[in-house]
Amino acid sequence: MDKISEKNIAVFTGMFGAKVEATDIARSVFANSLSFALTNTIGSVFGQTAKAITVGTLKLFELKGAVINKTEAANAAEEQSISILEKKNELQSNLNDLIEKQAELSSAISDRDKDSVSSMAAKARQILHQKSPTERLHTVTPAARLALQVDTLEQRAKIAAQYQNRQGESQRLQAEADRIRKNPVNAWAFKRADQDPMHKTEFELQQVNMKLAPVARMAELVNSQSDK
Repeated sequence: MDKISEKNIAVFTGMFGAKVEATDIARSVFANSLSFALTNTIGSVFGQTAKAITVGTLKLFELKGAVINKTEAANAAEEQSISILEKKNELQSNLNDLIEKQAELSSAISDRDKDSVSSMAAKARQILHQKSPTERLHTVTPAARLALQVDTLEQRAKIAAQYQNRQGESQRLQAEADRIRKNPVNAWAFKRADQDPMHKTEFELQQVNMKLAPVARMAELVNSQSDK
């Protein structure tokens, strides 16, 4: 067997070193390529994931905003509906009160021709020939004479209207009785309420009639809007 010379050893060592170096270079290139590929892959995946997360977040905010807007719109509509209902109930209550007051005042005016307790008692005493406690104590005073005139005229007016169907005569007699009641010269003889018994009632009825028309129109308008 031939001996391996120093030259051959050097050549062999160089070849071995070159092989090792080539292997290291190949490994390095492969590692770099793998790292680059992994980096690109991870970057692409991360980018797509971040993009997906961003898009999803935007869509979530858009959905949340739509829900909030829809909720606010629903709340506003509900508040408006409640406000209209409250206004409707308030107007209806006012309308009912005015109608009731109108009926009450109209009834008071129609009752002016009906007998009172005092007038019926006076008639009963006359028929029974009795004197009232006041008549037993006092003579006929000027105030009593005025009251007698008024009472006589009003009774004649009532008889003419209710039993004789003479409305014109009844109105004339009642007007004369009212003239005596309202005459300032006779104010000393009558209480304030006796000077014009229907003044307060007629004034209140006038006020009710003035308020009733616009309230009724407004209530009708609210009812028509709430039914839509």
